[in-house]
Amino acid sequence: MEIVKEKVGFYSGKAQPFDLDNTGVSREKDFKIQEKPIKWLPVDHVMNVIHAMPDYHQPIFVWCYLHMRRPSEAMALYKSDFVDGVFYIQRDFVMSKLVDYTKTDKVYTA
Repeated sequence: MEIVKEKVGFYSGKAQPFDLDNTGVSREKDFKIQEKPIKWLPVDHVMNVIHAMPDYHQPIFVWCYLHMRRPSEAMALYKSDFVDGVFYIQRDFVMSKLVDYTKTDKVYTA
């Protein structure tokens, strides 16, 4: 499968989120957005949801839950990303295309 190097998706062009006048400069600070703390579901609730899935889908979602990764990041893993017992998350799927970056442009270990 070919890996796409350039940005794909809604924010792939010059305009960025909060770029209201299309100048390439974000005005995100003007909106004073505050991040809310993450509210995690109880483990038993998560496992009930996973067990309600068909058996063949369960392993990938359990892995994503245990490693706190997105399903698209798990789907993009190669054998070469598993080094010395550690997964290196460095690819993702965006709009059904394999891309050479993650949603946050960071490399993660899982």
